[in-house]
Amino acid sequence: MLMPRVIPTLLIQNKGLVKTCRFKNPVYLGDPINAIKIFNEKEVDELVIFDIEASKNGKGIDWNMLNRINREAFMPLGYGGGINSIQDIKRIINLGYEKVIINTAALENLQLIKDASKIIGSQSLVICVDIKKTLSGSYKVYSHINQKITDLDPVDYVKTLESNGAGEIIVQSVDKEGTYLGYDINITNKISSQVKIPVIALGGACSLMDINKVLKSEISAAAAGSIFVFYGRLRAVLINYPSYEEIEKQIIQNVIKPTLIILTEGNTDAGFIAPELNIIFDKFDHINVYPIRWDNKQNPLKFASNISLKPEMADYVKSISSSQKKIMGLCSPLFWKSILRIKPSKYKSLLNTCGYVTALCKWINKLDFDLDNTIFYSYWLTASVLALTSLKEQKRILYLISRAHGFDLYDERGDYILNFFKPYIFGKINKLYSISEYGKNYLAKRYKNYSDKFFVSRLGTFNNFKFAPVISDTVEIVSCSFLAPVKRIELLILGMEDFQNRFPSVQINWIHIGGGTLFDSTLRLARQKLKPGTFHFTDTISVSDIYDLYSKNSFDCLINVSESEGLPVSIMEAQSFGIPVIATAVGGTPEIVNDENGILLPVNPTPREIATAVYDIVINKENWQKKRALSHKNWEENFDAEKNYKVFAEELLSLINYE
Repeated sequence: MLMPRVIPTLLIQNKGLVKTCRFKNPVYLGDPINAIKIFNEKEVDELVIFDIEASKNGKGIDWNMLNRINREAFMPLGYGGGINSIQDIKRIINLGYEKVIINTAALENLQLIKDASKIIGSQSLVICVDIKKTLSGSYKVYSHINQKITDLDPVDYVKTLESNGAGEIIVQSVDKEGTYLGYDINITNKISSQVKIPVIALGGACSLMDINKVLKSEISAAAAGSIFVFYGRLRAVLINYPSYEEIEKQIIQNVIKPTLIILTEGNTDAGFIAPELNIIFDKFDHINVYPIRWDNKQNPLKFASNISLKPEMADYVKSISSSQKKIMGLCSPLFWKSILRIKPSKYKSLLNTCGYVTALCKWINKLDFDLDNTIFYSYWLTASVLALTSLKEQKRILYLISRAHGFDLYDERGDYILNFFKPYIFGKINKLYSISEYGKNYLAKRYKNYSDKFFVSRLGTFNNFKFAPVISDTVEIVSCSFLAPVKRIELLILGMEDFQNRFPSVQINWIHIGGGTLFDSTLRLARQKLKPGTFHFTDTISVSDIYDLYSKNSFDCLINVSESEGLPVSIMEAQSFGIPVIATAVGGTPEIVNDENGILLPVNPTPREIATAVYDIVINKENWQKKRALSHKNWEENFDAEKNYKVFAEELLSLINYE
């Protein structure tokens, strides 16, 4: 079986391994020799080395480095950088390199290409052509030495290179290099179709799926840098290369990946779901996220190239008037099937819900997707699931799953109409994933006939930060939640007041993160009850800002006194930084907080119990250090997003048999 050419590329600068993005901002990754040793172990078939400094300022080729690389490498090598003469070319070949890669010199001296092809043979002569898109949308050859776009058309230029003896072409997209946005396939494919010599695509690979797309075109091979030196959303440095089995399955056998269509309540949910998407993206051909509401003020998030956050559904829902929605409700079979089984006082709510569901169904029905190869996923157990359930009953969709968190899971907190439809939903859905064991058990007990549909898939958080140093004698406390009645921040204020009254000599600094409709009234109460300068309330901030705060400040504890919870992500975030947590024993919270890694409060604690817990957790520093270590260990074992979402991705794929 002929193996496809999948070529790792390494960039060298000042003897170090680096990675750039769009030819800028080189990031140091380590010793290139170590990377080559790992590629030896991975049995890489060929490797390309570029010295990105060699052509600048007449610096020239680092022959000692080339010699070291060649001595370590077990695979055929290609080298580019600073090559200006036949003498350079001969010396590189004599060192043992299989291929010489020329870029700048080809732009400046075509005669060098002619002469080189005669001396070393076209099979060993590779030209790297950098291309960039102009403002008009056309492509031109780019000179990285001069850092400017030339007037050369890439197709014509490559034809000229071929006629002058080039044996292979690397087409590198400046716009895509290091971005994870996918290859510039169209222009590279166009170039490849116009010449007889092999053409290699380089720049933008995000996964093997992107390489698969390249190799399904007329392009001969795919080269990549970032995906072979980085791992994961946060780009941790990890030299890697796919196994033969992975290449065989995903490239040679061309295994078809499913499409994932996700419905969320709003694009503000994207912040919640982004960590999950950035782990599972490579398991799917496309992931399309459709919020039902769209907030134009929401900051756009960066996703992998196969993930799209789309406003079309939200635009459609917004365009429907209340009277249109009522008419849709009256035309809904769901309405007439249900009207005699609910309270008359809820008829209006039923009509609105059924009209809303009908509108969603109408819009989803217009989507173009492969019925047998598409999974529908609702992030919340809300009306969107009801719409998808109705479509599943009509066999308009085959695979449907949903998550359930807190307000959408517990009937006591939920909407009457949606609670009424839960048996209907549970009867049709493939799987429902609670984020906690408590939630799963609640559903199984309440809806016994559907207990085989309920599973647990925990959320998770990322953290590559180190613990903040312990440098303050002040007791540092943090809380993080939306300011809503269910979060009981006023109770926490009373607890802080009791602490200050009982332990006046202990200095405290309490930071609350999170806005909401109760922000002003909660702040007024804090000013009335607490000493000035001992508290600070901030509006909702980004996850990255929270991580920055936790990494620079040594918090003694995070406090959560909510009266109802799913399984709080805010606690996962705190524990990932080794911050012990004081929390009420509600919902799934006891699955993450216990008396070893924090303090579990009663469901309805008194201010005195809160104050005592704060004192107990911070007064004994040795005990606090133990809780700190156990908090991080608990996150690492149970709430690491990388682990949890990979498992969840496999759960989704299990719905469809791809063997």
